[in-house]
Amino acid sequence: QLQRMVDRYKGQQPNQADNITIEVVPLEGLISTLQKSDNQELSNIMLVPSQESQQFLESLRRNSNSSESK
Repeated sequence: QLQRMVDRYKGQQPNQADNITIEVVPLEGLISTLQKSDNQELSNIMLVPSQESQQFLESLRRNSNSSESK
């Protein structure tokens, strides 16, 4: 999924292709850094949930909606 996004971006912005950096870090550390830092470069960070995470959240939303309608 991420690779498809990167490939699409490279196709749309070929002059920026060499500027793409992907790092995998613990989410807790990233959240802490984002909360504490005033570094404007951090605003370029994009969090991309996995497809499995998206499906899980959607199932929670559906379950929540069905229990509220009872």
